[in-house]
Amino acid sequence: MPPPLPPSGGQPLRRKPRRTILLAAVVTLLVAVTSGGIGYAFGSSGSTTSTPTDDDDATPAETTPEAVPLTASDFSLEVLTEEKKCFGSAGCLLSVSISPTFNGVSSILEGRSFKVLYEVNGGEEPILDRFTMIGTRVRIDETLSVQTDSSDAVVTAEVTQVIETTNGG
Repeated sequence: MPPPLPPSGGQPLRRKPRRTILLAAVVTLLVAVTSGGIGYAFGSSGSTTSTPTDDDDATPAETTPEAVPLTASDFSLEVLTEEKKCFGSAGCLLSVSISPTFNGVSSILEGRSFKVLYEVNGGEEPILDRFTMIGTRVRIDETLSVQTDSSDAVVTAEVTQVIETTNGG
């Protein structure tokens, strides 16, 4: 067989070496893998989502739980009497502090903040006050003054409202 004819430009026909083709394939593969890894890194920094499957009976993939709203029943308050001054028939003046307890799983508080409103009863007048929570840390006023009709009065407190805040309280 005669050798192939050169193209009309007078240059002989050259074949691309296999090494160049192999190098181009490796570079293309590296770019694809690197791009996929970067895309995965950016995509996985947020919450995980489930991917629908063709099998309707399959259990969906676990997703990041939504923020569970808190209610007044998620808290209990203990009233601690720190000081008590009684004035006979004029009643007593108490200095009390409030000790809150969260009755739920503390992990749902992580990264969240709340304003918790409560009411103190048992004095001559109800007292409305609040404390703030950032995660599991509580910020509450030191003491409250409660005036009672007698030394036998029982002072109680209960949470009336929980408001989630975005500014740390």
